[in-house]
Parts: sequence; C-alpha cells; structure tokens
Amino acid sequence: SIGNIKDGYRFVKLAKNIVQRFGYKDVAGEVLFMSTHTIGYVEPIQSTLECYLEGYTAALEAGDTTSACLNLLSYCNNLFWSGTSLGYTKNKYDELAHFTKKHNLTSLEFVIRNNMVEKLFEMGDVNRTPVSDGLHEDILRIKNPFSAKMFHISNAMIAFMNRDIDNTLTSMEKYFDFDLEMWILLNFIAAIRFFIGLISFWVYRRTNDRKWYERGSQSKEAMRKWAESSKWNCLQKFILLEAEDHFCNKRYERAKESYDDAIMFSRQHKFINDEAIACELAGYFLFEARPR
Repeated sequence: SIGNIKDGYRFVKLAKNIVQRFGYKDVAGEVLFMSTHTIGYVEPIQSTLECYLEGYTAALEAGDTTSACLNLLSYCNNLFWSGTSLGYTKNKYDELAHFTKKHNLTSLEFVIRNNMVEKLFEMGDVNRTPVSDGLHEDILRIKNPFSAKMFHISNAMIAFMNRDIDNTLTSMEKYFDFDLEMWILLNFIAAIRFFIGLISFWVYRRTNDRKWYERGSQSKEAMRKWAESSKWNCLQKFILLEAEDHFCNKRYERAKESYDDAIMFSRQHKFINDEAIACELAGYFLFEARPR
C-alpha cells in the first residue's frame, strides 16, 4: 500500500533540490529514480518522462549503470502507461534491452524483455515467437520472484483483454501467490491496481465468487485515494472502476453515466489508452445489459 502521498511528495522534492543544489552526483541518478516515482502520484505522469531521462543521464555520468537502467525502465513503462504510441515505445524498450545487455544487467533482462508492449505485439503477429518461451516458472520464481509476479500480472492483463476467463484466473491466482511489495516500480503500482480492479469485477460477474468483488472494491478504494492526490492521472481510472462496480450491482443507469464520464475524463487528460479501454468496457456493458 501507499501511505501519505502529500508528505512523501514534499520530501522527494526536498531530496531533489538538495542533490541539485549541492551537486551530489554519485547518488543523483538513484535519488531522481526514487523521487520521480512519488512525483507521478501528484503531477501528470507525462511530466515524469523528462525526470527519468534526467536521472538516466545523471546515473550514467556517475558510472551507476544499475540506476541508469532503472531510470530508463521507468521511462519506458511510463511511455506505455501514458498512452504513447506502441511503435515508439517498443523502440525505446529495444534500446533499453541493448543497454542492459551491454552492461551485463542480467537481473533486469527478463523484466525488460517481458514487457506489455512485447506481449501486445505478440498478439498481433501469429508468427512471432513469444519472449517467454523456454522460461521455466520455478527457476524464474527462485531467481527473481519480483519478475515472476510481473510476468503473471502481464499475462492476466493480456488474457483479460482477450476475454479469456480461464487464463485470466490462472494468471491472477499465481500473481496473488507472491506476497511482495513492489516499491521498486512504485511508479506504476496504480496502473497495475487499476487492471486488478477491472479484472476482478469482470471475474466476479463471470463466476459470482465474492472474493473477486472484494478485490475489485479494494482496488476502487485505492484509486479513489490516488485520485485525490492526482486527478489528472487517476480520476478516469477511479470512475471506470466505479462503472464496473455499478455494473456488478445492476445499477445500470449509474453505470452508463460513469462509463461516459470515464471516457470524457480520459480524453481530457490525454490518456488515449484509458479512453480506449473505457470505450471497450462500455461496449461490453451496453451489450450485456441490453433488454432481452
């Protein structure tokens, strides 16, 4: 969970100012990496992109290739979550993979190669070899449980987009098997929680298993809190989760209003990806809730 965002934001701004004022070049990349995570819960996520590039440059100048790689990874992740074109984002992930290989950062290689952009490109190309082929899950779990957790949530998200209930359930249960705090990628915990909520409400409607409704409700309440600190990044996500909640409880008029509002705010806040999924889920709602 994420605690006091207001105080966290104040302290990370202070940390950035100290680094910039006193010239602590040896830790600048690491400080910018961690501080920008928190900034993304207050300022528009699009504004974090330049901060991560600044952190990458500072880390590289100090010879800190790990922090340089983490800044680049967060930059690429936020390109994706901010709705930047997939082609451009994929090129940046490819550049990151080259950087990782060049500097022998093998612990991060799987996370980079198994990103959502690669999975989306796999969906559109039946002849493409999946990046995860040949990876043994038990080895992955032992060597890097964090990577395994990300592997399963990514698979769940793809299965959800395909409306594949069996693979969604399998991947989600494996994801919840890992009791790990994902602080290192704090910058997109909100995005992951958003999808957990959407997936959970949908699974509840398919299975009538109450635990999934509770998971969806928990995600919605978390998003409500984040929307209070950053309406730009999170308001449309909260409203879409609210629409799915109304749908689950057959409050159809309120659901329709919420889907419309989620689409409107996604467009206003320039999140074309949020707008797309809001439109798609609104379509499923209108089809499933139609008079019969």
